[in-house]
Amino acid sequence: MVMDNSMDADQALQLKEVWDQNGQGTIYVGMGTTRFISAQFDPQLQQQPALFDPRVRQALTYALDRPAISETVQRGRGDLIANALLPPGDRLYDAVKDDFARYTYDAARARSMLSQLGWNPGGDGVLVGPDGRHFSVSLWTTEGSENEIAIIADYWKQIGVAAEQYIVPSARVRNREFRASYPGFETSARGSGDSILARVDGQQSAVARNNYSGGNRGHYMNPRLDDLIVRYRRSITERDQSQSIKAISDLLADDLPVMLLYYNPTTPGVRKGIRALEDFRAAAEASRLFGTFTRNAHDWEIL
Repeated sequence: MVMDNSMDADQALQLKEVWDQNGQGTIYVGMGTTRFISAQFDPQLQQQPALFDPRVRQALTYALDRPAISETVQRGRGDLIANALLPPGDRLYDAVKDDFARYTYDAARARSMLSQLGWNPGGDGVLVGPDGRHFSVSLWTTEGSENEIAIIADYWKQIGVAAEQYIVPSARVRNREFRASYPGFETSARGSGDSILARVDGQQSAVARNNYSGGNRGHYMNPRLDDLIVRYRRSITERDQSQSIKAISDLLADDLPVMLLYYNPTTPGVRKGIRALEDFRAAAEASRLFGTFTRNAHDWEIL
């Protein structure tokens, strides 16, 4: 058996293809972490002021074929596109279902939106703003996601946005201060469920006073959102939680401090000859509906 994410997604999905053909085992595919693009909102760090405008972030999202990105980096699994703040299977998923689905790929719309904001193609094809500034952005990620940001940069290039790609060296991945200093965008992932809220919670901004331990590396600050998150955390009934998370989702879908890409799959697997995980409704986290993958381990057996 292989549990949770013992193999990376590419290995697991490759093994799934093999086992689906030869019957030697089963790889189950569930929703794991949420992958997204996060803008930098600290004015002392952000090198492209245009990104402070939510209309610009919306245009850049319309410029991305998100199902195609998921399909490319996840072995044909375009169905893992993230169209909701919470992944399918979360007990509050219905409250936020498809809130981000409006951002379907539309390069022409993206160009039009940016043109209306004064960004028009220069002689080299890169957009130039009213002040003569070229539309260039920095795009960070960690090792293993080089293909992902290359695809994103190519989509943005098609609408006239130049994206400089940067891979965080492995030696600096755990340097919290450095990770919180990205000057444009970064692609990252957050644990499943509502843990993505840490990336936009103003109370969790990664700054010197908390030794850069906050989850909000992009330093997004929105008092209204902070109030909604507090209300959500304090809600007791599922009805109140649903209403609060819906209000949060609506705000984030409009303002786009994080631009959702896809759900990373969680991929436990079982070889032929072992009976386990047949009721695949659980998750890696105990907080998820139905409990963990191992909740019924007392029923597993070798055949």
